Amino acid sequence: MFGPDLITGAADDDPNGIATYSQVGAQFGYGPAWTLMLSYPLMVAIQEISARIGRVTGVGIGGNLRRHYRRGCQVASCCCC
Repeated sequence: MFGPDLITGAADDDPNGIATYSQVGAQFGYGPAWTLMLSYPLMVAIQEISARIGRVTGVGIGGNLRRHYRRGCQVASCCCC
């Protein structure tokens, strides 16, 4: 079933996010917009790599970490992200 949580998650418009984005926008305006020049291409690259890995292996990033790395590396990667 498609519910409101799926749509909200896909749109990234959860109530906490909306409140945070509104407060940050009111405080800083368009000042931090220059960071998009660096962060957007990196986000696109990570999504592309993740999609290709998932398409080839049939499992996601977590499944591939589980297959190829020890438990300590898995925990560290989850804590860092």
